[in-house]
Amino acid sequence: MKAGLVTVFICRWAVAPGSLLVSAYGVYLFEGADFGRDRLEMSLYCGLPFLSFPVFLLSFWSLRWSVAMHWIIAAGYLAVYSTLDWRTCAEMGYCHGIMRVIEALRHARLLLPLLCLFVASYSTILPQPQQLDEQSIIRGIDAAVQMRLDAIVGYTVIEHYTVYRNSDETHPAAERTVKTTYIKGAGKNYDILSDSGSDLIRKLVLDAILDNEKRINQPGATDHSYIVSANYEMKLQPGGPQSLNGRECYVLSIRPREKAPNLIVGTLWVDTRDESIVQLQGVTSKSVSIFTGPTQVMRQYTSVDGFAEATHARGASSSMLFGQTVVTIDYRDYEIKIRDPK
Repeated sequence: MKAGLVTVFICRWAVAPGSLLVSAYGVYLFEGADFGRDRLEMSLYCGLPFLSFPVFLLSFWSLRWSVAMHWIIAAGYLAVYSTLDWRTCAEMGYCHGIMRVIEALRHARLLLPLLCLFVASYSTILPQPQQLDEQSIIRGIDAAVQMRLDAIVGYTVIEHYTVYRNSDETHPAAERTVKTTYIKGAGKNYDILSDSGSDLIRKLVLDAILDNEKRINQPGATDHSYIVSANYEMKLQPGGPQSLNGRECYVLSIRPREKAPNLIVGTLWVDTRDESIVQLQGVTSKSVSIFTGPTQVMRQYTSVDGFAEATHARGASSSMLFGQTVVTIDYRDYEIKIRDPK
């Protein structure tokens, strides 16, 4: 996988001069173009090549979008060139059927074959889904999780909980800010920094969430919660890597090997560079009680000191008795303690 990323990097910079040359030729066309007639066609004739280098720069955000846009530019330029050439030959009287026009296009200026060759070469650096090694990616996910578990012996983080009720996500029904302290081998503890809103909702919702987090993070209880292949069936989704929050990600469908309220059926995004978790989204595999349906869950991660840590989470559940409840959690100010190297 690392070699594949290096190949993409080299190929991307190898095609950069080609896209720059195409854009420069577009500027040259602008200088000599006659916009007195066929204003639209001439604007496209000059403007489409000029877009080549800006669209190449798009590849640093999304390689697939960049390649797709280059194919559109090539097809558009071919259509505009054909239109102008047909019109010119018709006026001058040297058109003798469609095959003569195609023959003329074959001898067109350098730009058209160069643009087509550039786009064709550029497309070859796209990772193909069948070329991705699913088992290698899954092993990478397991390794990234294990590396975090081995390295981190404790951390603190500020967590802000917000509760919304009955589809109103503008006015919080309750809020709580806590300082979470995690110590490996001991679990989690919470210090409440501030509370606001309904006392009843804080007791029924927020107290229940924190109590559950304490329970599942007790020593010996955490092993079944990790997002690893021992706990989840994972299947790489077709279509290749996707861009999410500015990061290129592999996308996998996940299903827990056993049902539990804290295990998710859904989709996992992991960074293509190191298989660290970027986002998790889905529904809980088991309801908390018979009175509520599965909870819809979304959790986003970022890299903190080289490890995937949560930055934002959202859970939505519905109850026959209490209606819909949405809880969001925002995480900030991580302080991570790393195991001393031996």
